[in-house]
Amino acid sequence: MENFTPSPSLSNYITSINDLPEDYFDERIAHTMQIMSLLFYSMTCFLGLAGNGLVIWITCFKMKKTVNTVWFSNLAIADFIFNTFLPLSIVTEAMDGRWPFGKVMCKVHMAVLYLNMFASITFLTVISIDRCISTVCPVWSNNYRTPRLATAVAWVTWFMAFTISSPYPAFHDTYFANNKSNTYCLINYGISMEDHDLLSIWTLRNRSMIITRFLSMFLIPFIIIVICYTVIVLTLRRKKSLGKSSKPFKVIIAIILSFFFCWFPYHVYPFLEEVIITKPFSWNVYLIVYPLSCILAFLSSCINPILYVFLGQHFKEKVRKSFLGIFERAFSEGPTSFTGKSRIQLKDLTQTEIHIL
Repeated sequence: MENFTPSPSLSNYITSINDLPEDYFDERIAHTMQIMSLLFYSMTCFLGLAGNGLVIWITCFKMKKTVNTVWFSNLAIADFIFNTFLPLSIVTEAMDGRWPFGKVMCKVHMAVLYLNMFASITFLTVISIDRCISTVCPVWSNNYRTPRLATAVAWVTWFMAFTISSPYPAFHDTYFANNKSNTYCLINYGISMEDHDLLSIWTLRNRSMIITRFLSMFLIPFIIIVICYTVIVLTLRRKKSLGKSSKPFKVIIAIILSFFFCWFPYHVYPFLEEVIITKPFSWNVYLIVYPLSCILAFLSSCINPILYVFLGQHFKEKVRKSFLGIFERAFSEGPTSFTGKSRIQLKDLTQTEIHIL
């Protein structure tokens, strides 16, 4: 039964992997999903390190400091750090969920994992709010939207991410199975599940963590992002600033859909785990849903540079000009030129409208 990879919230329900009956799940499904996870984790790690590293290098060392460079450099830093620790997850997946790095690294890994998840999602939300304010209130934005203010907001964002993610390293610990022959890095609330009187306390803590994570990492940010880009679209339509170009709307739709599909499965599956662990016939569903939710969530770290830097650029310009030119145009806060059917009057656009295009 070596292909079984316990979920963090399942660790206290299962005292030994060998306790599971032979027909409890399909090992072919487990093996297939393990291979898929290893491939996607490795691809995400490579693309994330390359893409986010390039963003950091350009925005921090090759460009003048602006509000946009502050946002995107911090977003890239969060994703880059996440991808730096992703090889630990790759090794763990290759070892069928076993954790060979010890107790300290278990806590460090969880701290970095959730800190940068929270930070990445929060910066995506901040970018949406900033674009909305710049579009709706261009005069205020021109007067008060400064790199200094953006830097202060970035520090507050990191502090919020640190505060919200702090319980995860505290509640994670090494878990031993099969007479301590196998070690796992799993969630631990400091309550023994053998004491049935404390079972309700453990359940309450676990549900509180799940609900808090769902609200802070998905529902609230998603609602804010949708509202902000809806306001942007309505404002641009009212100003008739977009002409016949549909490119900005495609970028906005791509941003919203990528956020939803990357994070929704990851935050929904924990609500289904209690059903799965009590229904043996549904265990194969877990073997598929859990790895896929992690794959999609991890992919977000390498998709962000594409959505926020490359997608909005004209394809011919990307082919014709250097990477530095691409980044300079993507993060530029000044006017830029447009050709073809998407030609518009730049004087009617705010800085953020130009950036979206």
